[in-house]
Formats: sequence, structure tokens, C-alpha cells
Amino acid sequence: MKLLTLFFLALRNLTRQKRRNLFLSAGIVVGMSMLVVAGSFSNGLKKLLIDRWITYMNGHIQISVLGIVNDFYGRAQGYFRDKRVLEDAIHPYTNDMEFYYTDASAFVKLVGNKRSDLIQLVGVDIDKGFLGFLNIIEGNGWDLTNTRYENPLVITKDKAEYLRVKLYDTVKASFQTIHGQTQTARFTIVAIYKSDVSFMGWVGYVPKQAMVSLLDYRDYEAGSATIVLKNRQQTLSLANEIHKRLTPPLLIFQAQTEGKNIQVAGFWRDEKRFQKLSNEITIIKSEKDLDFRRKGILIPETLARSLRRMPGEVLNLRYLSRFEGWKTVSLPINAIYSSRSLPELVLVNEKDFFQTFQALPSRDIMVTNLPLTNTDFFCTEWYLLPRPKSDQDITMFYEDLKKNPIYADKILVSTLYESTSSFLQFLSGINMVSLIFASFLFLIVMVGLANSLRMTIRERTREIGTLRALGMQQKDVRRLFLMEVELLMTFAGLAGILLGALIVTIICAIPMKNEGMLMMFLVNNRLQLSLDWGWNLFCLFFVLLLGFITAAGPSRRASRLSPAKALIHYK
Repeated sequence: MKLLTLFFLALRNLTRQKRRNLFLSAGIVVGMSMLVVAGSFSNGLKKLLIDRWITYMNGHIQISVLGIVNDFYGRAQGYFRDKRVLEDAIHPYTNDMEFYYTDASAFVKLVGNKRSDLIQLVGVDIDKGFLGFLNIIEGNGWDLTNTRYENPLVITKDKAEYLRVKLYDTVKASFQTIHGQTQTARFTIVAIYKSDVSFMGWVGYVPKQAMVSLLDYRDYEAGSATIVLKNRQQTLSLANEIHKRLTPPLLIFQAQTEGKNIQVAGFWRDEKRFQKLSNEITIIKSEKDLDFRRKGILIPETLARSLRRMPGEVLNLRYLSRFEGWKTVSLPINAIYSSRSLPELVLVNEKDFFQTFQALPSRDIMVTNLPLTNTDFFCTEWYLLPRPKSDQDITMFYEDLKKNPIYADKILVSTLYESTSSFLQFLSGINMVSLIFASFLFLIVMVGLANSLRMTIRERTREIGTLRALGMQQKDVRRLFLMEVELLMTFAGLAGILLGALIVTIICAIPMKNEGMLMMFLVNNRLQLSLDWGWNLFCLFFVLLLGFITAAGPSRRASRLSPAKALIHYK
């Protein structure tokens, strides 16, 4: 029998038992609407987090430079000592980017009228796109570019009220530069904005060039980079490629001491790599009870002999820096070594190495052709952290760096998916919990549906016999009952989606108080709910699957009824 004929037969049969089918449909409608609302809530939060906050504040890809990680501050602000490193890494992918920017921000103590508060000042490029993003309610955003104002600043209405300041007032701030000096500055409030996303109210904006100057960035330095892509689907692949391009080179370079040319290298302090170095060298003389992992500058035996140097004396080095010309440093000699496998190198403990040679050696004096079979224990220009898989990995990196400090600049390439993985899992959990609760309701409905099918088959036994006598096949009988159930589930499921969409619309229209934990989820004092059609279709298919499983047994029994016995059946 043709499927279209079966469809109309199934549709006719549904209307013959209206009351029973309406009761069954009601349970499905309620369950589906619950799932739609839950999915819309989690999808709205995801959009709020990713599209509005993460994209503009942290981007799709973030290339972070970490300073010294400690227990109190978490991580010190790091920066690229040579911004060409960053530019070379991302240059092949500029056509895939919407935009990218380097960090020029700091947490500052902002002092208003007899009140002070912590605020993050962010340096931004002033354009129509940025000013369109801000909801300015007082002043003119373009005054951020007006040179008549001293360090023009835009802050939120809530922050201005707390600090008891108004438009064109002057506030003071204190903070640290990227080089560790304490800086104080005056700022003029040229505009006040109302934050659409309530928990972003602690951010103030300053022209980027002014912030770069206040933080004492030099022309060749750059902060951590934030990248926003044209296509978010490319995030993970591009992050992995950028990570590969950031593989650090060995930091072995030429220097001079007392007219002699020498080569200098640092060695890592961790136990595993230090042991590899220990296997390559033999200590001839050293200061008493010296732990080379904590402190140590070793010179080769031939150099010590020619310079007539002993442990405890000082070695003066002169080298060409990358941006600041010739530099002179003094290194206290802690030990003299010999080695059959290593070339003659002045070996400097990692901590002393990066603290002494903060001015990067020129690329022209870098040594790249040494006959080395094992370079694991030599320091590189920076330390590249592995790509994290989740925000838990990022936390583990920080915890490990607290316990085992690395004194090189540490570069971490992360994406919004890793930095928000726990939150995204939480949102998925909301959907799953909703599905479990709705499944209990569906289970009750399915039990009722199974009982209803058995009653229906019993009531229509003679009808089934007649149809079979007229030529309907067993498979058509089975299809007929399955189609009836699936039509019922489809109509009820679609009605549930429509009801859920209506509830979502009503919730989004209700203004709410901007206070407590709820403020994190509000946009313009309203909950941000967004229908997730992928989730809605999944729930609809889930309901159809439950209906198919429930109807499979009864429909099979109906198809196996003997036409002769069915025709003589008496109810």
C-alpha cells in the first residue's frame, strides 16, 4: 500500500480518538516546552559569553606571554620583548582575521572623590566600531581622541556613581608598568557608558597609544595578542598552526671578554634536563656546597686557564643587544668544567641567564651551527607551553609554574574553547539534566501510549481483519500503527516547541532587577535567552524515537492477527 494512503488513514484514525490523544499530547507538549526553555537558556548564556564577552575581550585565539607566576598575584604581566616574534607567527593568517590587537591594559586603583576602587583600564583603538559597541549615555566618545584632555577615560555609570565623579572630572590612578616600576597618572572622564553586559562594568577605556605610553612599552615590544577570526570554525586549526610557528630557537650567542670571543648559553633548572647536562660535563673546581640548579655560572677549563680565573671571581662580558646596542654584564664564576661532547660554552643557570640578559642578544650574534647532538638542556629564547585542552589544563600550568618557576618568557596559545570549557560543559549539563527530567515525564506518557495502543488494537480488531481481507499486507498494518504514533508525537512535539518559544519570548520581555548573581546573565536588565534550533530538533527526534520504540511491539502484534479470527472477533 502506498505511504500516502497510509498517511491519510493514520491521520483519520488520530481524529477518531480525540480525547485520548489530547491527553497523551499534553504530556509531550509540556516536556518539549521544558526542553526548549532549558536549551534556550544555555544557548543564550553561550552567546552572551562567546559572542559578546569572549570575542571582544579575549578573542577566538589568545597568545599570552606570562611573567613570573606566584601565589599572590597569580601571574605577572608578560610581554613580547621582540614583537617580530608575534608578527612572524601570525602573518600568514592575517586574511583569516577580522582583527587582532595587542594588550595594553592594567588593573589600577582609581581614586575619585574620597573613594577608590579597582578597575581594569584597557587601551583601545578609537573608531566607529568601538564607539558603536559602547552605550554612551553622557559625553562624547570621540573626545577620547581629543588632545586637550589629559589621558581621556570612559567609565561605566555605576563606577562613576560609586567614585562620586561626573563628566570631565579628573581622577588619579596608580599601577605598575610592564617593567615593574610604579606609575601614577591623571585621567579625565570624557564619557560615561552604560554596560549592556552587567558584569563588564569594571572596565574603563583609554586611547591605546596613551595606555602604551603609560605602561612604558618600547617601540619593539608588544603585549599579549588577541585574535578575532572571520570564521570561528577555524579557531582550533589556526591556533595549532600558530603554536607550531612559535617553536622557540636556542638562545646561544657570541660575546666578548677581555678581547676574547666566547659563546654563552643558559641551561634549564628542572631536574630531568639538568641531569642530562650533568652527564655531559665534569666539574673540575667549584665553590663549596653549590647547588647549580639554584645558582650557577660555569666556564670551560680552557677559558679559565687563558683568563686565569677561579671560582668566586667575576667574568665581565660584552655583547651586542638586539635593540639597545652594546651591553656589559658581570657574572660571578661558580665553577670550572670540562666536557668531551660540548663545545666551549659559558654555561649560565636559567634564573641568572634570563635576569642578566633581559636585553635580548642581537640576531646577528646568535649561534645556530653548533655541532650538538642533544640540546634539550639549553635555554631557548622563550618557553612555549603545550596547547591546553581545557581551562583545567591552563590552571594546572599556573599551579606547576608556581611550584617550579620558569624564568624565560612563557608563551601560551589558547582559544575560547579551552578558556571556557568548564562553562560550556556546565551549559551542556543543563541540557542533559533537563532531558533526564523530561524523560521521566515522557516515560509516563509512553506507558499511557502503550496502554492506549493495546486498547486501540482491541477496539479495531475487526477493522484490521477487514483491511487484511481486502488485501492489506502485514507490513502495512504495522506501518499504519507506527505512522499514527509518529504523527501524534510529531504534532505534539512541534506544539511543544511553539509553546517553549512563546515562553522564551515572554521571559525575555520581563525586566529584572540588576543585582546579585543574576546580574551576570542580564543584557539590558533582561535574561538573554536564545532558541537553539539544533537542540530543539534533537529533542524532537528523541521524542519520535521514544514513540517508535513504544509502538514497535503493539504494532507488530496487530500485524500478526489472523484475518479470519479478527473478522469473527466480538467486543
